[in-house]
Amino acid sequence: MALGFSSPLVTVFALLYYIVSLPLMRRNAIYMYRPQYDGGGFRWPFLFDIFVSSMVLGQGLLFLQFLLKQALGPAIAAILPLAPTLVFRHRCRMRFLKGFEDGGLLQMSLKDGWDNSIPTSVEAREEYRQFLVDAHKAAYVPISIAGDTVNILTDEPAVIVPVEYDDE
Repeated sequence: MALGFSSPLVTVFALLYYIVSLPLMRRNAIYMYRPQYDGGGFRWPFLFDIFVSSMVLGQGLLFLQFLLKQALGPAIAAILPLAPTLVFRHRCRMRFLKGFEDGGLLQMSLKDGWDNSIPTSVEAREEYRQFLVDAHKAAYVPISIAGDTVNILTDEPAVIVPVEYDDE
């Protein structure tokens, strides 16, 4: 797609390919791929960089193509979006990168005391719950917002209850 401006035919066939293959990719993602663990979105920054670099490459190649054809006005118009694109990349990374670098909810939940051979306390588990709520607020959004009428466990807030292996 980065070279779609030079050969519009490539863009049309690439679009047709994605339209035809999208249902197959969706099916494979839902039914065929079973991840071994939840990474918490650690691949999204890499994918974002791929998308942005593709846009920058397209803008640069379009600028070069117009420059080689000695069309100075279109060349300048083609390179103008480069600065906003790079500013957008920088602002997105500053705002969202920390969240993607944090651990996933599943990895963090493995540290919450499931292994009852390790002594724990109500206070330690409450502190950990506070951390989870702060770090993963989206995981605690009630499902009732989505319009489901079934009472699902996440409709109630998370609480800490004493257990027999607590250190008191």
